[in-house]
Amino acid sequence: MPWHAEVMHQLLDAALSKTIPHAVLLSAPKGTGKTNSVRWLAAALLCARSERAGSCGECDACKLSSAGSHGDLRWVEPEEGKRAIGIDPVRSAAGFLQQTAGYGERKVLVLAPAEAMTINAANALLKTLEEPPGDAIILLVSDRPDDLPATVRSRCQISVLPQPSDEQCVNWLSARSGCSEDDCRRAVKFAHNRPLAALTLLETNALDEWQALLDQCANLIVGRQSPNATAEALLAWEFDTALTLVVSVLEDAVRSSISENPIGSQRALASRDTILEWLSAHRRGVNVSRDLVVRECCQMLHKSLA
Repeated sequence: MPWHAEVMHQLLDAALSKTIPHAVLLSAPKGTGKTNSVRWLAAALLCARSERAGSCGECDACKLSSAGSHGDLRWVEPEEGKRAIGIDPVRSAAGFLQQTAGYGERKVLVLAPAEAMTINAANALLKTLEEPPGDAIILLVSDRPDDLPATVRSRCQISVLPQPSDEQCVNWLSARSGCSEDDCRRAVKFAHNRPLAALTLLETNALDEWQALLDQCANLIVGRQSPNATAEALLAWEFDTALTLVVSVLEDAVRSSISENPIGSQRALASRDTILEWLSAHRRGVNVSRDLVVRECCQMLHKSLA
């Protein structure tokens, strides 16, 4: 992604000069395209021509990377239908790294999202992080790096990827969606500068529905709508999306009222932190009651700035 290009090229330069860390933790908010950028980096690291411009796209290594069948690349993510990365895939990946590279000079392991690892899986990765094979590069991709155990974070070089500016988002969306500039700007605003999230809103024609949902949440805060009615509206959306929206609404409410209502703002921020904990647990695969959590979120919105 263009807003990640500088960091990606710095890492590629480090690999070409053989100074890249054995493990890099790349973090950025969900929906900003970091996984796409890491796919680019992984292909570039394995490219047979190994140039700073990135993967050539023409050599056998690049073709295998593009097809997802390169023997020196392992991508570990939650299995279909699951939200967590268990211990077995991590142990298998550690064994993969111990093997000699079959095509070039290095092997690449990607874990995404890294915070989806269970505690046992994260612990199983520690030995590999402490004593990595000489030709291995481990890339951990994370939406919420603080959810990773400190023992994992401390063994990685941490790189916080930049978020795109408004104009970068709008230009990127306009080129890919074919939508009007006004709609692209609305989507960017609703998605808080997360271009992939904004693209989803445009592709699903959900801008008006999203605006209506934001309006309902705003009305709930000022007492013009009941918590139950808002909960019913939120439950029509994917759980992760619904909770992310509530967090966004709370943060916007705090920004607009902190000077007039500092006590209410503190209460709203405490509610936000609680919802983020629920969201983090959900992403790690912990079973939470979707209905109860969404209704409790609406109660928190209702009471946040009272």
